[in-house]
Amino acid sequence: MKPQVHNVQKRSKHRPINKGFTLLELIVVSAIVAMTTVWTIPEFRRGIAQAQVDRYTRNVESGLFSFRARMGAFKESCKIDFGNIPSFQTGQYKDAAVMLEQQAALTSTQLTRSASDPLHQCNYTSDDINDLINDSSEVNSQNEAVQRVQEVAASVRLVERLNSKESQKVNVASTAQTYTFTPPGTSINANSMTLLIKAKAANQAWAQKSDGTNRLVTRCIEASGNGQVFSGTWTGSRCQSN
Repeated sequence: MKPQVHNVQKRSKHRPINKGFTLLELIVVSAIVAMTTVWTIPEFRRGIAQAQVDRYTRNVESGLFSFRARMGAFKESCKIDFGNIPSFQTGQYKDAAVMLEQQAALTSTQLTRSASDPLHQCNYTSDDINDLINDSSEVNSQNEAVQRVQEVAASVRLVERLNSKESQKVNVASTAQTYTFTPPGTSINANSMTLLIKAKAANQAWAQKSDGTNRLVTRCIEASGNGQVFSGTWTGSRCQSN
């Protein structure tokens, strides 16, 4: 009897052939990437712009805190006056460098400021130097008095750090033309001052919502009649503390 022979079919192990992406898959991926880019780039820009506003707000708030402290330490009053800034109007936004960062020039006898500087009424004169010589036991000569006056006057400014990168990216407005910081214990101001800070890019299309409102927040810093300073968000017509 002949043995039966079974035909055994050999199973070949085929490796999958990498055919790459189909055209449809490429189109779908490209569409997803495009839609993601359209959404993320404006969001990225808004994040940068808002961060610049927030950092500059902290810079100004710190400056006003220091301003108030110096007025108390030196027992002097200083009037902030935006009135001589060209075409100034309350509530109208202008470049931060014009509103808050005008730099003074020191001379041998006094601190001189441009008439358009909001602190132009904080100049120190020869009378101040003579008073310092006569009244202070810490000053022994006119040269020492001049140096002391210059140091005090130069330390008075509206922002903690001048010429920051953020100062070039924001606009500033004030709700009041004048405001006076007075030493603690003196009479209370009849008025308050609120500084509004917003991004220069706030009018760009990527910063706007479909209904025309702005996605970027306007920050505010308020100095009240009793000299208190706080920051917040400008909502409607008031500074809402954060």
